[in-house]
Amino acid sequence: MKNHYYENIKRQFKHTSHREFNFDNGVYCHHSLTEIGPTMFTWWADFAFMLNGCYISVDWIHPRMAFKDAIREKALKQVNHLYKERRQENFLDNSVPIYKKLGNSGKKIQAWRTIPRKLNTDGFGLALKLAEDNLHKVADFVIQPSVDVEWHKYGKSVSVCAPVEVRSNDDVASLALILKRIL
Repeated sequence: MKNHYYENIKRQFKHTSHREFNFDNGVYCHHSLTEIGPTMFTWWADFAFMLNGCYISVDWIHPRMAFKDAIREKALKQVNHLYKERRQENFLDNSVPIYKKLGNSGKKIQAWRTIPRKLNTDGFGLALKLAEDNLHKVADFVIQPSVDVEWHKYGKSVSVCAPVEVRSNDDVASLALILKRIL
């Protein structure tokens, strides 16, 4: 039995044109990798390639980045209750409108000016840093390699967490080749 949702998505991304991208060795890298040295650690990369007429967008992160993100998220949860005034539910709560004159008697809101809040941001940064340092010592997070695929009307989105170093366009091409075999 066919799934009509995925069949419609396939039909939509077959009609979407991705000819405006410059695919180098079959891969389009969204950022430059020239400043990365041969001994530097890499944390993330974004690139795309075509597979059977389908546009595949890849977001790769190293497990050390996933570990750092997990520690940061847990530290933010620990510190957020100390600085409740830092959180803002609506960004327009602390702003005033800037009006533009319309005719003789009318006015229209053109933009919003935010009013700086009196907040101890240094204290928040220090508390966050201390919480992160503490979590680095006692954290028991388990980060495993993973590949998550989502379908969209422009193509497929692939999120990869793998312990490889991506320092050049050749490394990106080899990772794309591995993903082509998996997909």
